[in-house]
Amino acid sequence: MAVFEKLAAFVGRRWRALLITLVVVAAFFLWFVPNYDTAMPYVLYGAYLLFQMLFAVLFMIIQFAALFWFLGRGRTYWVMPGETGVGFKDYRGQKDVLETAERWVTLLRGVKDFKRMGGEVSRGLLLVGPPGTGKSYLAQAIATEAGVPFGYTSAASFRAMFMGMDVLIVWRLYRKARNLAKKHGACILFIDEIDAIGAARTSGMMGGGGMMGGLMGGGGALNQLLMEMDPPRLTDGWRDRLLRRLGILKRPAIRPNVVTMGATNIVETLDAALLRAGRFDRQLTIDAPDAEGRKDIIEYYLSKVRHEDMPIDRMAGDTIGYTPVTIKYIVNEATVVAHFNGRDAVSYADFTEAREAHEWGIKQPIRGMKLEEKRRIAYHEAGHAFAMAVLQRESSRVSKVTIQRHGRALGFAAPKPIEERYTQTNDEVLSEIQVCLASRASEELFLDTQLTGVTSDLSHATRLAHAYLGVYGMGGSFYSYLAGGGMMGGLPDKRRVEQLLDEQYTRVKTLLAVHSDTVHSIAQALIQQGELLGDDIQRIIDEKDRERQSQDTTLREDTRRLAYHEAGHAIAQAMLLRRQEVGRVSIVSTTEPQNFNELRPLTGQQTYSRDEVLSEIQVKLASRAAEELFLNLVLDNSASDLKRARDLARYVIAYMNPSDSLFVYEPETAQDDEKTESTENGSPSADGATSQPRPKRALAGGDARIRREVDALLREQYEATKALLRQCEPEMHILARALAEKGELSSADVRRILNGKLTSRTGQRMVSMNGTPTASSANGHSDDHAGHEGGIVINSVAVHASDMAHVDPSSTH
Repeated sequence: MAVFEKLAAFVGRRWRALLITLVVVAAFFLWFVPNYDTAMPYVLYGAYLLFQMLFAVLFMIIQFAALFWFLGRGRTYWVMPGETGVGFKDYRGQKDVLETAERWVTLLRGVKDFKRMGGEVSRGLLLVGPPGTGKSYLAQAIATEAGVPFGYTSAASFRAMFMGMDVLIVWRLYRKARNLAKKHGACILFIDEIDAIGAARTSGMMGGGGMMGGLMGGGGALNQLLMEMDPPRLTDGWRDRLLRRLGILKRPAIRPNVVTMGATNIVETLDAALLRAGRFDRQLTIDAPDAEGRKDIIEYYLSKVRHEDMPIDRMAGDTIGYTPVTIKYIVNEATVVAHFNGRDAVSYADFTEAREAHEWGIKQPIRGMKLEEKRRIAYHEAGHAFAMAVLQRESSRVSKVTIQRHGRALGFAAPKPIEERYTQTNDEVLSEIQVCLASRASEELFLDTQLTGVTSDLSHATRLAHAYLGVYGMGGSFYSYLAGGGMMGGLPDKRRVEQLLDEQYTRVKTLLAVHSDTVHSIAQALIQQGELLGDDIQRIIDEKDRERQSQDTTLREDTRRLAYHEAGHAIAQAMLLRRQEVGRVSIVSTTEPQNFNELRPLTGQQTYSRDEVLSEIQVKLASRAAEELFLNLVLDNSASDLKRARDLARYVIAYMNPSDSLFVYEPETAQDDEKTESTENGSPSADGATSQPRPKRALAGGDARIRREVDALLREQYEATKALLRQCEPEMHILARALAEKGELSSADVRRILNGKLTSRTGQRMVSMNGTPTASSANGHSDDHAGHEGGIVINSVAVHASDMAHVDPSSTH
């Protein structure tokens, strides 16, 4: 009865169309029956034309349908339950991830009971993590354990050459998944690299899928995927559609349980609609395994090959940051190495060789490389290795240093983390910058040149400096350039980055200068052996530390004091006096005073400018500045220097000030006039330079003002001298150490040590030893040092007092 009612309702809604159809049919038969003999040929001819048209249309439909069917199949691999045998027993190293996967299996197995409780099964799980962490392997294991079909496809396979084909591919894929889910109770569909079609859409014409608003790209596939993951409760079979059209089918459709799993390593690029509740509402992060996980994975893959006793703990330490796929590959490569060497069991040496080849490339030494080239590369890498071993000893160890070519690298110094580290302190970031710059510091200190091999070092150091200032908020400012989208306009000030790099360069250069003998030993060992392990590097450092401690006990304190005293003089003379050259620096002379600096005038100078006299004052004050900065002492050796500096300052105030500061002087007594007569004519000074006339006593009331101005001038020049010595701190230590060891240095020795400073990097005013102006400044930058049991601390590295004097913190800025 209900069927008749529905049929009557259907006729009632469409009676006009039915009436017109009946009228047309009745008219045809009324004409055809009386004229059968004459109308029949026309009817047959019309039927023939109609058949030809239908055949042509049908042929075209079949042709396009076959083409679209072929192109719309997609590249999907289907695995039925029990075909692979990959289960949870094969998934190692991620216990927490495995627990979450077991919950999903429990849910899929008891989906009927869960639905009877009124629950709704989650339809999407997004696996997030770097490549090789086992995302697709985990999805396959879940399908095996749940006993449901598993479909694997890549999002890139949804792309097609014809517009709209990606939509057809997605639709056919889910139709098959739904059919399998009806048969087996559930189905898992895994889409790898889902970000290929799931990237966030934009409002522009080129956003989402490319040209034409996404019609020719992945936009259509994304829209279809969104609909298939959360479809309406309607069945799409032709029988059900016909019954719904007739108004007979009224019950709600039952949605098959199709679980979509996606994998990506850039989840932040996915469209928000894809991540909403009801689609990929659950995310499971899969990172590289920790130490215990790596042990489990190594033991699992070693169990599949014949091997000797292996140090599993050490192997886990060697593979920090490795993914399960990488460990599997290295174990297999170790088997290949053992086979090539004619052995039937894998050893730890085979594992190490395979690991090093994977990390750094195959060793390919350059046989015809000249010794000088090897020496350059050796000192470059020795700077890296020493800085790495000293500055990063708390967080990492030196794994290997080599000057033999591996891949495209002529040499490298490779660190290995001691344990997993997930954060960095500001000191660790600065240490990493110093390690990057250690290669250039070593080149300038020990090769007196600059090499082209620092390209990646400088690039990495600059990126770290940018992050230090503009991302991590470690440079005294909380401004983050990431707030501006990371564009160049939001980067930190280039001058601040340059200043930070200069500071860290000075620190690491000072460190290498103090431990120059250790760097020399590492470089020589590299030249002889070609490569060194981390244990070899540490043994050299320990041996040199013991030698240095032994030397420190025999080195007299007076020698060290005199060395820094004269080193301060020598550096100030070389940097400030234009027309005089440092000839010889000695602390052991027996024919002259105990210590002296010999000056050779480059020109016959008869006149002096005010700046030249001020430079002479700074030279005289340099000994006292060196004592305070690097010895933290005040010695009596500087008495004559200070007296001479005071006389020159009084002369400048009296005779060389601008016109608005002139005073009138006359001798107060005849006795004073006689005392100053010799100096007015200009007599030679103790250091060989022509002395300046000493001012006569001023009129009443002038002396107090003169003394105040002389004191201010001396203080100003003293601070400038200290700034100059801070700027030249690495050269200061090298020069003082050389003086302490040799007792005397020639002019060539001094030039060689100071050569790097004569062409300044800071872009400020400086004067070279030959009298040619160069770029530098008397106001350099200093490193913040703190006292540390008779030595100083440079970036958390203790240096003994014999190498670098204790610095008073109050004397630095």
